[in-house]
Amino acid sequence: LAKNKVVVRRQDLLTEVVIDPKTGDELREIQLPAGYPKSLRPPRLVERRVSEAELALAAVVAGGTTEIARVAALHPLATLKS
Repeated sequence: LAKNKVVVRRQDLLTEVVIDPKTGDELREIQLPAGYPKSLRPPRLVERRVSEAELALAAVVAGGTTEIARVAALHPLATLKS
């Protein structure tokens, strides 16, 4: 998850929810103007923690789905080649 460069954001009126790329946790932060110094920003609040088991299950499901789609797409080509 740490290699993921995509930052998922959901915006409300005054806050936004950001997915932490290292842990997968949902963090709520206050929307401030673009020029506001980072050192003065309030800390992000943890909205929801993602457990290790949930991350592992999501990885297994995503990997299995990808493998099934790959085999389904490439099986006709493999049978024609042999």
